[in-house]
Amino acid sequence: MPALGVRDEALLRQRGIEVERDYHFGVRYVFSLQGLFWLFNYLHEKPTPDKKPRLTAELLKELARVRVGKDWRELRVKAVTLPVYNSDKYFQLAIYLNGTPPLSVRNLGPYPVMVAQVSFQVLSSLISLVPSTDAVWWLTDDERQRLSAGEYLEFGEGLVGRRTTQA
Repeated sequence: MPALGVRDEALLRQRGIEVERDYHFGVRYVFSLQGLFWLFNYLHEKPTPDKKPRLTAELLKELARVRVGKDWRELRVKAVTLPVYNSDKYFQLAIYLNGTPPLSVRNLGPYPVMVAQVSFQVLSSLISLVPSTDAVWWLTDDERQRLSAGEYLEFGEGLVGRRTTQA
């Protein structure tokens, strides 16, 4: 299996994907909202109907070099507050590409505020991890606050950074 080189990691970092190594625990990939945009569009553009793709160094090398396709779409994230029990609430987080059916990937809760990271284990229907790796989406404080306030996050090639819109 090919390993990621310094150039690969630099290209991934520009796309919002950090590579962290730990001698005892292996490799951890930390995705920003921008990184999810690249991953979701890449997977949407190259479907593998017979098998679920694996988050490997080879896939990440391809992701570091792929160009935005003509059919790439903005990535959107929306948190919906679900009332449960007394005053407790759960956040249901939907992550999807604009123009595709929204796919709910995680029920978070009960938390009074949005969590800081979402494990890729909840994306197991989309992509699988290889042994000795972990992957998370790390939300910024601003993203957590905006999602908790009912806004949705959006990231696309034509957008500068991250834009949010009241839904």
